Amino acid sequence: MKIYLVGGAVRDALLGLPVKDKDWVVVGATPQEMLDAGYQQVGRDFPVFLHPQTHEEYALARTERKSGSGYTGFTCYAAPDVTLEADLQRRDLTINALARDDDGQIIDPYHGRRDLEAASTAPCLSRVWRRSLARIARGAFCRPLRSSEFPYRR
Repeated sequence: MKIYLVGGAVRDALLGLPVKDKDWVVVGATPQEMLDAGYQQVGRDFPVFLHPQTHEEYALARTERKSGSGYTGFTCYAAPDVTLEADLQRRDLTINALARDDDGQIIDPYHGRRDLEAASTAPCLSRVWRRSLARIARGAFCRPLRSSEFPYRR
């Protein structure tokens, strides 16, 4: 079992911004192993657990496939063989597809750090955007929300 801090928390830390929410991904574990380690399962659509002490959410690494319409029309696959890279690939922007391991090493398979340094945004995969209008709206909303802190290229 390997645990990674992922997403906006890693991005914001790299930008020197305060980290508000922490998202954790667990690779190489089963739901039963999480329960045995004292985590409490709270997710219904995919395996999400509360840490026994911090009560932060830890999600098993997963992939998603569009299987229906709307925001919830996805089939999730969460199993010990899902890699960190596969989990990060389902994210909207490269700058949100960053991870940090417990040694502080940054894992960046989709070049989000390069995009941060270039002050630009890019989708992880165009198919991620095609399958969800909510992700498109989030990407558009993200620009003015952060424009004073991070100069997104227009």
